[in-house]
Amino acid sequence: MKRRFRRSLAPVLLCAGLLAAGSAPALQITGADPLQPRTASIAGASARDGRLQLLPDDRNPLAVDGWPAFLPQRFGPQRIEASRRLHPAGPDDQLRFTRPGDDQPWLIVGSGARRGSALLGRWELQLRGRLWSISDGGGDKALGVDPAQALPVPVSVEGRRWCLYLLESRLPRPHPGLAMEQEPRADWAGWRLDQGRTACPAR
Repeated sequence: MKRRFRRSLAPVLLCAGLLAAGSAPALQITGADPLQPRTASIAGASARDGRLQLLPDDRNPLAVDGWPAFLPQRFGPQRIEASRRLHPAGPDDQLRFTRPGDDQPWLIVGSGARRGSALLGRWELQLRGRLWSISDGGGDKALGVDPAQALPVPVSVEGRRWCLYLLESRLPRPHPGLAMEQEPRADWAGWRLDQGRTACPAR
């Protein structure tokens, strides 16, 4: 009886393990409020071991796990805005960084974006098969399939040049006989280039 029970349980445990491993986000933002966007200031911050810890002046901490090494690792005084949109498949989070004296962010990171999610200006996330892309309604630009090999995509928003990066792709695999409420998700980053700079920073 014990052997039969263990044999019948093994596929379930294996399947659950695969789901857990496939659903772990590369970028995870904690501290965003689903009821309203949070806007606060920070005196500075630095990333350590892939974790960016922020201490805003509203005294409610924010953290980003899975912070990519190619993004800035140290920050001076900034205004930050964190937003969260709830969804049955998981939240769609964004964190924006704006320098003092500027009215537009220069860096945006997003976690859990879905097909149709707004990224920058009129650019929205799209998915065809396994290929993530962005569209502004007039044209498409491919972000990539494998985040490890995806190259930054330059776009223009309100006369400023941005670089968009695909950080992680999570495409659920069908499991016959197992009901799942999953949806393709992607993590991404948008980096606004300084005036006079045309090349996107390498990953």
